[in-house]
Amino acid sequence: MIFKYFYSSDRIEMSTFVHLDSTYRDRQQYPNPADFRLSPNKLTGWTSQSRTVRALPPSVPAPLEFVTSVRALDLTIPYSQTFITLPYLYVDFHTKTYDDQNLVFSIDQTLRSTRFIFTNPSIQYDGAGIPIWIHWFCSMDQVMRIKRNDDVIFTVTTDGNTPLTNLDAVIPLPLDPSKQIKATFGLTPYILDGSFTNQLSGFVSL
Repeated sequence: MIFKYFYSSDRIEMSTFVHLDSTYRDRQQYPNPADFRLSPNKLTGWTSQSRTVRALPPSVPAPLEFVTSVRALDLTIPYSQTFITLPYLYVDFHTKTYDDQNLVFSIDQTLRSTRFIFTNPSIQYDGAGIPIWIHWFCSMDQVMRIKRNDDVIFTVTTDGNTPLTNLDAVIPLPLDPSKQIKATFGLTPYILDGSFTNQLSGFVSL
């Protein structure tokens, strides 16, 4: 987990960054790197509480569950001639307890499980000029509920429902490092544990 501080004269806030790599998923249970769940025992190194500049005494605990502003920063998938023709990729990233729906409005709720939409793909080549990765980008920011000691669900789909085709090897074959999926998200507490906030709309009650 990487921490980054933002400071200016009119606000103080702190973000954490989550980098997911399908290399470390349970391949037995989740063979497709585009569709997997991480249990809490795989997230023991994550900070379980929000980190803030506090006006309250340290004896007042920070919550494990809080409203968070989540920014989708990047998504990397293996190169394929099929993948590069896709105009968009639709990503679901949430914790199990809070599976909020329709955070992206869509016709007939076709994207009801989508949190982020990635586009503008860029191809990465190796030293021999062979395409190996596709990097996708997103400018969306979602305010959503996150529970940091809960299962994390991550899915990349082509239409909001259908996960990307699995290009990775299947057990008992060894994992193929060149066929994994990676993504980075920035998480900033939306309300800073009741002490103060950079939001002007007041406090949110859960």
